[in-house]
Amino acid sequence: FFEKTRKHKPNTSELAYANVLRFAEEVEIMFGRDELSRMIKEKLNNDMMLPSDVHMQLLTLPWKNVYTTNYDTLLERAASSLSEQGRRIYSIIRNDEAIGMETPPFLMKLHGDINDAQSIIITEEDYRTYSAKHQAMINHVRNAIMMDTMVLIGFSGNDPNFLQWLGWVRDALKNNQRKVYLLSVDSMSAAAKITFEKKNVV
Repeated sequence: FFEKTRKHKPNTSELAYANVLRFAEEVEIMFGRDELSRMIKEKLNNDMMLPSDVHMQLLTLPWKNVYTTNYDTLLERAASSLSEQGRRIYSIIRNDEAIGMETPPFLMKLHGDINDAQSIIITEEDYRTYSAKHQAMINHVRNAIMMDTMVLIGFSGNDPNFLQWLGWVRDALKNNQRKVYLLSVDSMSAAAKITFEKKNVV
């Protein structure tokens, strides 16, 4: 995104203040949403990827629901394979309207789908307007955080929407909130761990 809008690779100081959401918004403003979507599609290369055994194994676990912020279709394709094998059937939720029409367990795409450019949440404006445009999804996830034990896998826990939902639940439930578990292969500083623990994330 930086190179697209500035015509050169970022130097160290430019990277120090990098804001992916801002750069994505600049691409959209300068070149349009279709070009932003094309760039994301090109980098993800979704059609050339196949679900791995890990995708299949994860989805066979008895989750109440699965939420993803990924744009790719790997989880949906893994879910489709499981359904064909008669092992587990997920309802794929790509928009708010589908929540009332489908049966759990859900595989909910919170940040859009690579095959629908308008659904992708990637710019600052997308995040700013998310709560107004996706009330059903937000209420569903807030309810899940309140009522169920959440496990975050392959997710930094730093997504602005997630932190906002977590804060809302914390405000509503005070000290009676269920723990949220974050599984990470990356090392984490003591400060980051303590900050997460203050937000009830272990």
